[in-house]
Amino acid sequence: MRSNGLQTEHPRRREPSGHVGRLVLFLALLLGLSTSAAADWREDFAAGVKARDQGDWGETVTLMRRAVQQKPRATGEKVRIYGMKYERYIPYYYLSVALYNVGDCRGALEAIESSRSYGHAGPPARAKMKGLERECRSKVTTTTTSVRRSTTTVPRPTTTVPRSTTTVPRSTTTVPRSTTTVPRSTTTMDPYRVRSVVVREKAEEVRRVLRSADEVANAIHRHLEDTREAAFRRKPSLRQRYEEGYRELNRTRSLLRAAESEGDVAALDTALTRSEKALGELREVAQEIGVK
Repeated sequence: MRSNGLQTEHPRRREPSGHVGRLVLFLALLLGLSTSAAADWREDFAAGVKARDQGDWGETVTLMRRAVQQKPRATGEKVRIYGMKYERYIPYYYLSVALYNVGDCRGALEAIESSRSYGHAGPPARAKMKGLERECRSKVTTTTTSVRRSTTTVPRPTTTVPRSTTTVPRSTTTVPRSTTTVPRSTTTMDPYRVRSVVVREKAEEVRRVLRSADEVANAIHRHLEDTREAAFRRKPSLRQRYEEGYRELNRTRSLLRAAESEGDVAALDTALTRSEKALGELREVAQEIGVK
């Protein structure tokens, strides 16, 4: 514009500084990293729970340790494992049980101590850890006592016993050889070892059925997500049967863990029956809603 014959120029607008753009990019990168880290501990914890359910104690130890490295505080928040299965975030409980089952009682005691510093589990898990702590402390004490060697030196006797000079005449009586055949000793297995083998085999049989049932439950869950639960809306009774079968699986897992730790063969038979019943129910639901 002109004023009194003079041309007035408007001040030029400044372009945004490149520093602002770089700052925005840096903050977005930090947000992405934090979101990725949050997903990582959840994934490790969920995978650890699955490994526990399958009896893979070594993998459970690895995954739970990885989870607590990323999120040490046991918040107790619910984490989705798969399908409709959720577990509270109490990694030190799972870690202590897994370490106990791989024979590392010292590691289990350390995990239990960490749970006191980084947040306790709920009453059932806390009671289980107390039992593990008592048993592990007893084992560690027994091992330490047996390994410790005595440092007391027993002096050898210095008294010399004179040799006898009396000649004992040889007997001339011939002793007849025995004609009785002594039967060979038949080795029998330790009954405790036999029971341990039976418990291990039955527990593995229950786990096989549970794994098959989990596969069917996951297939149903994926089908429902794809169809937006159309089958359940058409027939609500199917939802009830599906949820009851899923709850029965979780109850069977709890029964399996208790029976295996106590060596209860009868309870393992019950767990097998219940798992097979839940598997059959889930298969029927899958067939009715069209899961292939």
